[in-house]
Amino acid sequence: MTPLAAIRWQSKVLGNALALVEKGNNLPYSPPPPPTIDSIGGDFATYAGHRSLAKSMVDYAWLQLSEGQPSEATRALIATASMSSRSKDESLIAYLVSSAVDSILLALVNNFLPVFTPKDWDRLERMAADQIADSGLFVRIYENEFKLMSVFDAEMRKELPDAGLLQDTDDEESNAFKDPVTLAYFKTLTMPRWQAILDRVVNLRLQRLNVIKQRLRGPESEWTFNHGQDGSDFPSVIRNDSDVVQNLSDHSAFSSLDVPAFRSRAQFRLLLLHGRINRYRWNHLNYPNGLTDVATEVEIFDPLSRKQFVYQKLETGYKLVSSGREGLIGEVALKYRRPPGTANDREDGPP
Repeated sequence: MTPLAAIRWQSKVLGNALALVEKGNNLPYSPPPPPTIDSIGGDFATYAGHRSLAKSMVDYAWLQLSEGQPSEATRALIATASMSSRSKDESLIAYLVSSAVDSILLALVNNFLPVFTPKDWDRLERMAADQIADSGLFVRIYENEFKLMSVFDAEMRKELPDAGLLQDTDDEESNAFKDPVTLAYFKTLTMPRWQAILDRVVNLRLQRLNVIKQRLRGPESEWTFNHGQDGSDFPSVIRNDSDVVQNLSDHSAFSSLDVPAFRSRAQFRLLLLHGRINRYRWNHLNYPNGLTDVATEVEIFDPLSRKQFVYQKLETGYKLVSSGREGLIGEVALKYRRPPGTANDREDGPP
């Protein structure tokens, strides 16, 4: 098989996969079932498969763009974004996975901004508007994480735990299961005390949930996060009931939603403006002098920075970014580069 034939064969296979994705998107939406003990942590196999399929769709879009078919590429992007949106089952892990997929899609769009026609931008802008519209998603995610924890707590109430409940498998030196002080504590634990501990845990989690929900009230520009401080450090040695409460009520995982949530919403607003800018270029054979030439005051306001999006007309194009928010996230573009020194110090996409 020649290289060209191989590419066309791959394009045909991925085109069939796209048809299946679109067929799935047209099926009636079924909300996720109530959480059970088996759903703690999410269905990782499903999420991994979803991301792999999304990356295949991005491969297909790349092939179509390389063959001068931007409308077919847009079709693949819209179908993948719809699949990603439907997979946001309002849990923390599902949102993080779908946000990663969104970043891959937007990175692809960023590489081919001038290629898309006004008709393509109509579809991309509608996709962006749909993503921006759901501002209540994050409160629902937090509420559902609380429900999951409540299911877990109900299972734990059935019998007394041992030190293995709190062991730290990533740090052998502080492994609670091997610590003699911790082992001695659990030998003294009675069922009434254990029930009282879990009551304290539930109350503390509820208090923290209410604090988080208050931070997400009102207009998006007024949302606040206490980044990295919504939980507490795990005690390395368990000496008393309060140490167990501190361990089981830790909510630091919730803070992992802050940056991807803000970044994703800013990127979809940027996508909307990129559409307006490139539509203007298509009609006037030049880029606009400012964002007010192509969008409303509401559309050019960036809730993340609480200022207008930053637009700069250049000799060979333009620059469009969010200036970010101090203490939470730096500059955000459609193709986002993570801050230097982080674990993933790279740009999003292509796959």
